[in-house]
Amino acid sequence: MSKYVLSQPISQVKYVGPQKAEELEKVGISTVADLFYYLPTKYKDTTEILSVAHVHERLQQLALFSNLSDKLTVRGIVSHVSSVYTRTRKNITEIHVSDSQNPLREIHGIWFQQPYIAKSLKEGDEVLFSGKIQQKGRKVIMYNPDYEIVREGKLTVHLGRITPMYRKCGTVTTPYFRRFFHELKGVNTQFQEYIPTTILKDFKCDTLPNAFEHLHYPDRQTNIKMAFHRLALQELLELREEFAKERKLQEVKSLPFLKFSEVNKYLPTYTKFLPFALTNGQSDIISSLIAGYAESKEATDTLLYGDVGSGKTIVSLIIAALWLDAGYSVIMLAPTTVLAQQHENAATGYFKRWKKKSPIIKVTSTAKSKKLLATEPTLFIGTHALLHKDKSQFGEVGLVIIDEQHRFGVSQREHFVTKKKKSPHVLSLSATPIPRSLAHSFFGFTDALFLDERPQKDYNISSKVVKQEKLDAAYTWVAEQAAENKKAFLVFPLIEESESLQATALKERAAFLQENYFQDIPTGLLHGKMTDKEKFAVLEKFSRGEIKILCCTPVIEVGIDIPDASIMFIHSAERFGLAQLHQLRGRVGRDGSKAYCFLIPDTEEENERLAYFCDHTKGLDLASYDLKNRGPGNIFGTKQSGFIQLKVADLSHFKLLKESETLYNSLKEKNIHIPSIMRAKQS
Repeated sequence: MSKYVLSQPISQVKYVGPQKAEELEKVGISTVADLFYYLPTKYKDTTEILSVAHVHERLQQLALFSNLSDKLTVRGIVSHVSSVYTRTRKNITEIHVSDSQNPLREIHGIWFQQPYIAKSLKEGDEVLFSGKIQQKGRKVIMYNPDYEIVREGKLTVHLGRITPMYRKCGTVTTPYFRRFFHELKGVNTQFQEYIPTTILKDFKCDTLPNAFEHLHYPDRQTNIKMAFHRLALQELLELREEFAKERKLQEVKSLPFLKFSEVNKYLPTYTKFLPFALTNGQSDIISSLIAGYAESKEATDTLLYGDVGSGKTIVSLIIAALWLDAGYSVIMLAPTTVLAQQHENAATGYFKRWKKKSPIIKVTSTAKSKKLLATEPTLFIGTHALLHKDKSQFGEVGLVIIDEQHRFGVSQREHFVTKKKKSPHVLSLSATPIPRSLAHSFFGFTDALFLDERPQKDYNISSKVVKQEKLDAAYTWVAEQAAENKKAFLVFPLIEESESLQATALKERAAFLQENYFQDIPTGLLHGKMTDKEKFAVLEKFSRGEIKILCCTPVIEVGIDIPDASIMFIHSAERFGLAQLHQLRGRVGRDGSKAYCFLIPDTEEENERLAYFCDHTKGLDLASYDLKNRGPGNIFGTKQSGFIQLKVADLSHFKLLKESETLYNSLKEKNIHIPSIMRAKQS
């Protein structure tokens, strides 16, 4: 029986010192149970162990040796240890591992700048080496191999088994996580299963104790798959329970709705004075919304999905204008100050064209404090700061528009909806590809409208994968384009060095590019750690053309509208999801002019996913590709950039969704309570 319990503070676990406990706290790991919820990102299988002699035999028979670049795990005896310094004070450590039956057969492990390894291993130790094999003359070499001493009567922790790999947390790396779990072996049996055994068998599911054991102490790949399946179902059960409670709450609190007056007569005014013609899709959705608001006997909750560049904003502003005509205020929520600012700019411009006198008030955390009391129908545009205002200041609200809906929590979305004398309608906007059936059945929207058609601007963006060897020429081309007044985004995934992602640091890379390629070209920086004031200043300069090249993080993914930007470079492209790549690509060519999107992966390997992205321009096509091409090892563990953040489950995996629905209904029929396990720490 383990000496630890699930509720025990993580700081009390052996090997977890004060610094590591603090770093674990930052990612929500404060107890032993929390550590078990910190799931592996992938697994490394080193169960096939070869003798040193066997490796030599394979090398002599290359026809039987499938690939010299494969990583091998070798078992042998340390026969020689040396650690020397070169004239330039660089350390080279070399360990000879010989075959236990044939001491003349050796493999040489070589490390650079790691002198401590010579102190970790000594002659006579039995060890496991894992790495790539290289043959130089008669020497067989492994450069920088992983290693572990084999101790009699004790199981290995890192090699010779299927070992989990964890996302780095400060200084807490995968080896530390494995050490923690090795110390906590057996604690998983304390997880309580609440689903009856008969139901688990029907759904071919692990119990919770077994699932956590197979995830952190795997012995077979099939067990790992079953474990993820169990936790994915658990997460979806909890999510269904959340939405069921939300819908029930809305039923209880849904008070008299605000009827939409007959405002069709105003619509031609807004469509006539637009600088462009609405698409058929936009017109149809506006008509559908008007009819719905006029006929509905309840406050509606509608999702409007529109692909990047499909024109959701103008649809929402026309609907907002009609609600103002009907005598009601409108609230427009945006997740960022930058996006709120752009909505205010757009609304101000269109209201001027329409000669509309209704006031527009922006409310953000950075805006100056002002009295909001609405004495007439007003359009309020703002961020989460709107949620902290006295609701009586907004007057009678007829419509709440929530842009990028998935960035607002349930309680935030309910703020204006369920606590007023009259409940306004809600229109949620999203560019995240989500199947039609999923929007209805899972999230429970009253209606889901899909804006698939783009405005009458040619989609003129060429997408291409650029290999590292061509990067020099690509940067030179960007400099030439910038000299001709073309604007370019250069996106990097991180702002600081991270060993876990090995991505290029934005600040250092920008300085390097400025010095080597863009010496005479005004270049700017934009990232999430900047203040809103700093972001606005940079974007304003970029918009005016005072900055030609903007080096940035994915902070530009949503809400950045620079119509004449025509070049997008996405570094470490394979680290981004297709939906995020699609959002980033949507930042260029917004005025219909010729634009380019270049993907720069870190590896030279061919990437079918990126190739597919380059050939397809619709978000739903990309979502469909992800669904069809995810293998068994990838359908779990996908972090959604869509409506809800999930640790394990994937909302585009239809079979899993259907299974969770059947299981959920089965549990509800038996009045079985679904505890919050996977989503307990999520907001």
